Amino acid sequence: MSTFKSVMIINHQAPHASIDAWEALDLALTLAAFDQQVFVVYLDDGVYQLLKNQDTTKLGIKNCSRATGAFSDHDINDVYVLKRDLDDRKITVEELTINVTTLQTRELKDIMQGQDFIIHF
Repeated sequence: MSTFKSVMIINHQAPHASIDAWEALDLALTLAAFDQQVFVVYLDDGVYQLLKNQDTTKLGIKNCSRATGAFSDHDINDVYVLKRDLDDRKITVEELTINVTTLQTRELKDIMQGQDFIIHF
C-alpha cells in the first residue's frame, strides 16, 4: 500500500483542447480505486469540463463531462472550483454535471497546503 495520503489533481484545460481532461479523469479514478484520497480542482477554462449537455458527436470524441459522474462511485467527494472562474465565465453551479464546492483563492491555497501531491493538467 502506498504511503501518501492525498493527491490533488488540478485541471486548467478546456475539455476538448487536448487529452489532458481524460488523463486527469483516468488518474483520479485510478488513484481512488487504490484507496487514495483524491481532491479534484477545476480552474480557469477547466470549469468547462463540468458543464452539462456537452455534445461532442461532431468532434468524434467522448464527452468527459459524463465521466465525472463516476466520481461519487469512487468516493471522490472533494471537487472544487474557484468562484471567480465560474463568475468570469458566467457559469452557475446549477449548470454543472456534479456537485462542487466553490472556493475563494485563499481557501484553495489552504487546502493545497495539506496535500501530499499536486498534479497539474
